[in-house]
Amino acid sequence: MSAPTNSARAQWADEAVRVFMTRTACDLEDSLCDLLADLMHWADQCNFDFTAALDRASDHYTIERIEEGSL
Repeated sequence: MSAPTNSARAQWADEAVRVFMTRTACDLEDSLCDLLADLMHWADQCNFDFTAALDRASDHYTIERIEEGSL
């Protein structure tokens, strides 16, 4: 099985954001900020280090862009 493309990853995120929007009634403009804030609350409850996870996610994002030649 081949690795997912960044386009596929973006589509997965779009689906997650749209579900979040239907559950919270926030609009697209506020959805990313609101979802991130709610994920911070979730991380607190689950005893996860949100900042560390965000740093790691940023590294993954950069590597995935490099792998597809986007950087």
